[in-house]
Amino acid sequence: MRSPSLRLLSPAFAALALAACGPAATEGNGPVSPAKGAPTGGRLSSDAVPGGGNNLLRNSTFDDGTSLPWTTSWTAPAEGKAAIKREAFCLSIKNRGQNPWDAQIRHREMVIRKGHTYTVKFRAWASRPTRVRPKVGMSGPPYGEYWASTIDLKSQPQTFAGAFVMNGNNDPTAELAFHMGGNLASEGDGLEVCFDDIHLDDPDFTPPPKPPAIKHPSVRVNQVGYFPSLFKKAIVKNVATSPLPWELVGEGGGTVASGNTAVFGDEPLAGEHVHTVDFSSFNKPGERYILKVAGEGSYPFDIGKTLYSRLKYDALAYFYHNRSGIEIAMPHAGREDLARPAGHTGDKSVPCMPGSGCS
Repeated sequence: MRSPSLRLLSPAFAALALAACGPAATEGNGPVSPAKGAPTGGRLSSDAVPGGGNNLLRNSTFDDGTSLPWTTSWTAPAEGKAAIKREAFCLSIKNRGQNPWDAQIRHREMVIRKGHTYTVKFRAWASRPTRVRPKVGMSGPPYGEYWASTIDLKSQPQTFAGAFVMNGNNDPTAELAFHMGGNLASEGDGLEVCFDDIHLDDPDFTPPPKPPAIKHPSVRVNQVGYFPSLFKKAIVKNVATSPLPWELVGEGGGTVASGNTAVFGDEPLAGEHVHTVDFSSFNKPGERYILKVAGEGSYPFDIGKTLYSRLKYDALAYFYHNRSGIEIAMPHAGREDLARPAGHTGDKSVPCMPGSGCS
């Protein structure tokens, strides 16, 4: 299949001729193929920019100064950092790495459905001419792709748009990613790539209703809990300029400790006026304690010696589930839905560590 090409709509805008599935795609640490059943749709002319629809992305404009749920991914030796600049999501690339996917941003937790037509549209620019590879595909092994393209960025913002039809099976964990490392990135130091107004639209997608706003307590504790013999501190959001009485309530509802807050004052990073509570002198183990200040209670928490007893097992499970070259199998996976086949089994570009004895 021919690679997608770029056609200008105007000096400031460009339409991306999106092949629904490009040539052999790449992801992770090695080459992969487009997903089985991936579309083979063709090209878009400059006068046939696709229509929009309901956006699957939960953050498109970055107007609130945050990038989540977008995340960055760096594979050594690639390195850099991301920031919101002028209400755009910008990636500063210090080391471009070896592969296109070594420096990337991605948005996950979307469902791409069979038979639906999707429009990809975004604005992008860079501190100097460079290339970027946007793609829609699987977020895990075998990393099949439903659409991918390679575009050329300039220092002036350009708008790219195009469409593809999903002919593969429904993917409940798809991702939209922008690869910009390896030989895609132009040589030199201090490369910055920025994105804004990103859309992955589906006219047949019905956005879920926004969840009801949750009012979190103004009395903030470590809701995991505290060790009996160590310090126990909490933060209270309150505009009062004088100390306030506090009480620690046990599971039965009785007061087990009390005292007064200490006024900390304005916390500029949080934009709040806060107090602190130190109840370190209370050391009786128990469950579902609640700290109350000015008529408001904290989330329940425990006091005990075994709060983090499972931490070492959870940490080991994390490293096991993130292995790529072996099967993640039961019973070690913990749940059937977490099991999966090995990924990158044909990739030999990363050698074994000398002396490890592996082949």
